[in-house]
Amino acid sequence: MASQFQALIDYLVGKDISAVNDLYQPGGIAPDVDGFTGATIRAPKVISAIWDGLNRHAFRID
Repeated sequence: MASQFQALIDYLVGKDISAVNDLYQPGGIAPDVDGFTGATIRAPKVISAIWDGLNRHAFRID
């Protein structure tokens, strides 16, 4: 589970923000992707968190 999140975030590091769109088709990015649909449960959560952070502000963990 955590490995998918890590793979998705690692993929984005150093890339332009437009690379977030690549997460809509995570087949070549995250492990344990459903081979039939190319979907991962984690990708939409990462996409949502990034867009939410950009639209509002980054979340702080105190």
